[in-house]
Amino acid sequence: GRAIVIPGKTFSGKTMLVAALAQAGAVYYSDEYAILDEDGLVHPYARPLAVRQSDRQPSERHTIESLGGTTGTGPVPVGLIATTRYRPGATFSPETRTAGQGMLTLLAHSMPVRDRPAETLAAVRRAASAALVLEGERGEADTAARSLLEMAADVFPNGAEPRG
Repeated sequence: GRAIVIPGKTFSGKTMLVAALAQAGAVYYSDEYAILDEDGLVHPYARPLAVRQSDRQPSERHTIESLGGTTGTGPVPVGLIATTRYRPGATFSPETRTAGQGMLTLLAHSMPVRDRPAETLAAVRRAASAALVLEGERGEADTAARSLLEMAADVFPNGAEPRG
């Protein structure tokens, strides 16, 4: 019932983490862009995943269904913002950040609506306002995916409002 948004630069491991999340039961919305509306809700931008085999080989495209996942259809609020980068051998132990830091991270990775910076800022603020914001290096994608899903389920059981 809530989106996990993973802002990051190219080669940070986002696609592998998104694929692992989908294989672990998360509903797929995008690995390219988190399309936010004026209320800060995430809408599907489902395209085949471009999975890199190595830095020197071209990407192979895979539908999320071919990886065992399912695609989302309607808008959902942001539940978790995870800024993470793959590092071989790392243990995933992210630190909690503030909603303001989550907003700044989303803004740093956003493509604002042309000539409408106030609307872009408002959408990003709404998206981050109730989200759990995490940051930290991770090792293998499947381990990090399970951890992220557990954290999201603990904070937002059944997509409900945050505990506490």
